[in-house]
Amino acid sequence: MRLKKSSVSKAFVRGSREALESINGRDLSSHSLISIMIDGIEFSGSRVIVVLGISTDGKKIILGLKRGETENWEVCKDLLQELFDRKLQITSPILMVRKL
Repeated sequence: MRLKKSSVSKAFVRGSREALESINGRDLSSHSLISIMIDGIEFSGSRVIVVLGISTDGKKIILGLKRGETENWEVCKDLLQELFDRKLQITSPILMVRKL
């Protein structure tokens, strides 16, 4: 049996979409963070804005991902609002970093 390239591509896109929905749909209420970093990375010819949290025990946690042409304020603001909608709690001072 031979797989078609288009079948593999569709499966990859579907799997990627499901993984993205899983990341962007998680409840964040259990995380205790000391820092949040926002950065834009190039991925497959597109820019993706990544919000990475660093927990009090030093673990890095991908909090959210959003596709955007630039790291402008609107994209970052929308992504941060989505994190708060998913119950991200800031109960003590944290370091916020936006990489350029």
